[in-house]
Amino acid sequence: MTIHRKNLRAFFAGLLLFFIAAAAACEAEKMVDPKGSLESVAAEYWNQRLMKKDYKATYPMEMEKEGLPYEAYLKRVENAGEIGYLSIKIEDVKVDQDKGDLTVKVMCNIAPVPKPVPLTIKDHWVVHKNQWKHLLPKN
Repeated sequence: MTIHRKNLRAFFAGLLLFFIAAAAACEAEKMVDPKGSLESVAAEYWNQRLMKKDYKATYPMEMEKEGLPYEAYLKRVENAGEIGYLSIKIEDVKVDQDKGDLTVKVMCNIAPVPKPVPLTIKDHWVVHKNQWKHLLPKN
């Protein structure tokens, strides 16, 4: 009986250590600075998408990409050429748990308007597998 109790205690002690280690691992995976991280990722996304027109760089940053083939994504986000983007600025970053919202201020040239035009984009993000993913607006 004594050996059985020792084995049982050792089993439960091991189980407890496992759960403590698992909880610690989950904590370690959380973002240290979700707001700063979102601001940085959003700036990279919008620079790639608007300024560099590098849609292959932005496609993996999309939440919907599993259900949206690249060609369909390209049709949704590609600039037809009427707008020339001059600058972007990320503002009003707000994070609530695994959701993030921000404002993108864009200065652009739109022919035939003679001077730069400001545009505002309300942008939404979610955390998926500890990474911020962009939510495309529904068409």
